[in-house]
Amino acid sequence: MNDDPDFTDAEVIVIALMQGYFRTDTLKHTYQLVVANTEGAFPDRAGYKQ
Repeated sequence: MNDDPDFTDAEVIVIALMQGYFRTDTLKHTYQLVVANTEGAFPDRAGYKQ
């Protein structure tokens, strides 16, 4: 159920905050950079669909 998600809200927030670090215009581009640079840090990450 939703009480123990594989990919947590905290991980989503970390990726969103990385947008400033990577200086990207879109959250999608930030997500792609996070996946490319820190794949092991988020092993249960969800896919990105927009």
